[in-house]
Amino acid sequence: MTDSAPAAASPPAAHRPATAVILAAGLGTRMKSDWPKVMHPLAGRPMLRYLIDNAAQVFDRIVVVIGPGMEQVAALAAPHATAIQHDRLGTAHAALQAADLFGTGDVAVLYGDNPLITADSMRRLLACRR
Repeated sequence: MTDSAPAAASPPAAHRPATAVILAAGLGTRMKSDWPKVMHPLAGRPMLRYLIDNAAQVFDRIVVVIGPGMEQVAALAAPHATAIQHDRLGTAHAALQAADLFGTGDVAVLYGDNPLITADSMRRLLACRR
């Protein structure tokens, strides 16, 4: 038996902070529109609004990844942080643009053009991780 103190336990998983990274840099070219894809309305609201509102019920932090010149999307994301994907090099690259804003804890990457993901689904996703 040693005299050393036991190692400090990790905080319980339920207390780890969690960040939602919402990918919203897509141009929506297949939608034949000049609007960013996530700004297209669904039942009178931009589809990104639904995802942000639901994520805000579950996550400690939200970071929205946008493309350059997407001031409308940045305004919709406020007061949450935004990260700019200057070069559109794919999904993983987009998520990495927010890496400096993750902090510690768990991270869930969500697609901004999936407005029907409920807060309950997000809670269950986080519970599976923890």
